[in-house]
Amino acid sequence: MEHSTKKTEKEVNGQRIALAVILGIFLSIPAVFSQPASTKYLRKLAVQDLEYLREAIKNTHPFPFAYTSEATFNHYVDAEIASLKDTVDYYILRNAARRIVYYVHCVHSTVLSRKVTKREALDLADKYFPLEIRWIGNEFYIFKNYTKDTLIKPGYKLQSINGYPMDHIADSIKTYRSGDGPEDDFIRGLINLPFQFNFLYDLHFPEDSFYQVEYIDSFNQIHLDTLRAIFEPHDNLREKDTNTYEYINKHKSLKLNFIDPSIAYLKIADFDGLQNVHFHYIFKLIDEKKTPNLIIDLRYNYGGGMDNANNLMSYIIDTVSSFSLETPVKTKEFDYYDESGMAQRLAGIVYFTLLDKGTYYIKGGNWYWKSFIEPRKHYNYNGKVYILINEHTLSAASYVASQLKHRASAILIGSRSGGGEFGNAGYTYTTFTLPNSNSKIKVPHNWINYDIEHTNKHELYPQFEVQSQINDLLEGKDVVLERTLQIIRNK
Repeated sequence: MEHSTKKTEKEVNGQRIALAVILGIFLSIPAVFSQPASTKYLRKLAVQDLEYLREAIKNTHPFPFAYTSEATFNHYVDAEIASLKDTVDYYILRNAARRIVYYVHCVHSTVLSRKVTKREALDLADKYFPLEIRWIGNEFYIFKNYTKDTLIKPGYKLQSINGYPMDHIADSIKTYRSGDGPEDDFIRGLINLPFQFNFLYDLHFPEDSFYQVEYIDSFNQIHLDTLRAIFEPHDNLREKDTNTYEYINKHKSLKLNFIDPSIAYLKIADFDGLQNVHFHYIFKLIDEKKTPNLIIDLRYNYGGGMDNANNLMSYIIDTVSSFSLETPVKTKEFDYYDESGMAQRLAGIVYFTLLDKGTYYIKGGNWYWKSFIEPRKHYNYNGKVYILINEHTLSAASYVASQLKHRASAILIGSRSGGGEFGNAGYTYTTFTLPNSNSKIKVPHNWINYDIEHTNKHELYPQFEVQSQINDLLEGKDVVLERTLQIIRNK
């Protein structure tokens, strides 16, 4: 089947280079960052910022009410404004802005981090809560203990930190950023990542050199203990992958192994960089071995380039697939962009209207662009596909999982993803700045429609939901992979 959108590799590369040049020029414009952390604001100025944020989201985000109604969104914004005191600290205002962005439930919308001054940097020290946490069900478990002067053991339940119950902490820090949909699963994934919890905790609670923790031991006895913060860098605390693989790329984001002659296992950590040649070689190896079952592990894959995601899909689908971009066309959105945001918005318009040869049209105040993905003629995989997902399968990764579920009958196994099943807001992005606090907000300006029939409006659900328990984790068991192998061998 032929389409007018079909392009040669030379044309595609030329367009990428042109886009990179345009973006490079535009994004070199200096960015505006927020005020110093010690700044305080009169209530009327803080209210101006939050009202500005309310209207900016409505006028710049392509689908602000995909997961919540406008009335509910306004109710939450009104509640944030009502809670402001006569004077408002910077962090109070910034966190109110974070929560308002959170209410949109878009993984690609966020309040960008503040650029600290040199003076402030000298006063900052990386202090880490010395326990790794795993949030499983309604309980918070200790997974690792990096201190040497306490008897707290992995597997114990963590009840509170400095008097704050763990469920209160989770409810507070989940508003840092949302997945696609109004569920808790995305933040569960972040908390379960090594030391992400520290960053999220410090956004809402004072950074401490000592932490008083309440926990329950294996005999169901409650204890209080005081732990000293640790200062080791993240890299020293990460476990190295000692497994051997049939193929691994330089950045170690793509790893292929053959569990047995009938099962190939492909781990994809992200869709960044140039992966085309790697996917070609990977599927060549799979084809040569005639492997009937392929497991694609997209757990903790935050996404990346759509080009790479579509390239992977082209080796698995057997009919032409597509996705569409929908962007509201309205001049009012430009009232909110800062210089950097304006440049990024214009760069996107220039690229899609002048450089890209895809099909596009304007109708009903919306701009539509459609892209087609054609199956590979060589090394196209026709076996059974199983995809592992979890709370941190996001963006392009959840897009791949959903597309292959609907277009290649792939079986999804694991836990609910933080990414949506039918679409998400993303692809290209822009920024605007709040007038008084100078907090910088990043939002996408396209809705990506996966072009599939759907009934689910939230995150992507697996057909087989499998959740590791704390003992599984402590024993190093990958119960999701084990369940997948069981499904394959018993089918």
